[in-house]
Amino acid sequence: MLSFPLDRPLDFVCIGRANIDLYAIERGASLKDTTGFVKNVGGSPTNIAVAMSRLGLKVGLISAVSDDQLGHFVLDYLKNHQIDTQFISIDDTGNTRTSIAFAEVKPENCDVLFYRKNASDLNISPADINEEYIQSAKAIVISGTALSANPSREAMFIAMSYARENDTIIFLDLDYRATAWQDDSAGETYARAVELADVIIGNREEFEIIAFPKGIKKETDMANHLFGFRAKIIIVKYGVRGSQAYYADGKIVDTKIFPVEVLKPYGAGDAFAGALGFALLKNQGLEESLQMASAAGAIVVARESCTEAMPTLAEIQAFRSNYQKINEKN
Repeated sequence: MLSFPLDRPLDFVCIGRANIDLYAIERGASLKDTTGFVKNVGGSPTNIAVAMSRLGLKVGLISAVSDDQLGHFVLDYLKNHQIDTQFISIDDTGNTRTSIAFAEVKPENCDVLFYRKNASDLNISPADINEEYIQSAKAIVISGTALSANPSREAMFIAMSYARENDTIIFLDLDYRATAWQDDSAGETYARAVELADVIIGNREEFEIIAFPKGIKKETDMANHLFGFRAKIIIVKYGVRGSQAYYADGKIVDTKIFPVEVLKPYGAGDAFAGALGFALLKNQGLEESLQMASAAGAIVVARESCTEAMPTLAEIQAFRSNYQKINEKN
């Protein structure tokens, strides 16, 4: 069972990428054919931070942006959503840029094109990680993309080290994107990271990236191996098949998705992680936490954008209540 240090001012600190999302204005159009885009703030740890803030948690974000209009757009957005930005670095050297993601709005076969050369968030350095700030949070969320290159990679391990030393819970969202890795170090890097995490979240393909010892292939074997370190909860996501959670005490919980009319597939995982963290912190229990997380993901894929789509607690409760009423009628 997770034991959060409750006497701390911040609930979560999310660490990693903050970027600009540009969504195609035409639904169903390819990037090649779209005529314009709608600008928003994105990036997996940023999306998770907004999801948690929408649910009423006190959240901080550690990241980096460029000292230009796009970087300041990100900062203003986060401040307006009550997210603490004091440890978001502003790079005024001109050597990096806030990255951009161009996204199609399709229910499937949806392309997202990243422009991340010299991305500001990958230049988070160990010096940017403040131990007192990590100590001020009940939990941190590490995004796997931040492990893809240095100095960000070592900064993440410094953050996890500080968290371990100060009894701060560590959530690791594997968030593997092949295009982010310029070498073949992903497997060993993830193997190092999972040894430090309390809660590990990823889809089946992402777990396969981890360099497990030979012979470990099944989910149960993976989970049992990880429970030999710090992990207490392992969650494997299967898309439309739902998710499966493993508890350190041997309990396994299967959770189905809430069927909705999908507008676009992205954002669900971040909503899932945000609602899961909220529910676990509120001591809702694993099954209830997974139900809340699944509902949050369903809400987001039926809405436009990611950050703006993140639901409030009242919206999650209403969604689940309506779903239950429909099922009872049928």
